[in-house]
Amino acid sequence: MENSVVKYSLKSRNEPKGSDPHWDYCCQRRIPYVTIRKSGTKYWKVDYNVLPVIMGKRFTVISFAYSVTPLYELYCAEHNFPCKKLQPGIDRLPPYEVYKADAENFAEKLFDLLKYLMVKDEELFNVNPFYINNDGYNCECFHVAGYMEELAQMSDIELNKEYKEMKKEKPYLLQTMQLIKNEMNKRKIVIG
Repeated sequence: MENSVVKYSLKSRNEPKGSDPHWDYCCQRRIPYVTIRKSGTKYWKVDYNVLPVIMGKRFTVISFAYSVTPLYELYCAEHNFPCKKLQPGIDRLPPYEVYKADAENFAEKLFDLLKYLMVKDEELFNVNPFYINNDGYNCECFHVAGYMEELAQMSDIELNKEYKEMKKEKPYLLQTMQLIKNEMNKRKIVIG
């Protein structure tokens, strides 16, 4: 028997900020975080976050804002709901407003879509983990061009120090360490 997964959490309008057991639950299972905010008697808001899946270990290749927006537009068309114009190009959209009666069904569909997209995103990422996204960041969340420029401006001593600190504090950032090594090799500095 397959373990059932809690796909979303319900939050009251006045629920205090702070510790969120559902966030912890999603992080432990590496699943998308979907919440329903009880915001009124007619409309509720559904929100999501994919950070529990990637856990700050890499960027996403797929733009979730662009990929999830058609689900909301379809919902609006099917339910004659006044679809709010969402700004394209922002990967973090405001919560989706839906009818209260449809909120749980929409949240479930949103979770299933996000889960599917996360699998596809990981497949794309694994094909090219050295990929630099449209904003210039590598999978380790370093802005490659900016960091290379920063390295180029360092003295040889500072560069060696940067390498030692990175190796000691963040040895798992292999791509970023390789950027440092490349700069050191370009200057013919002995690594170490």
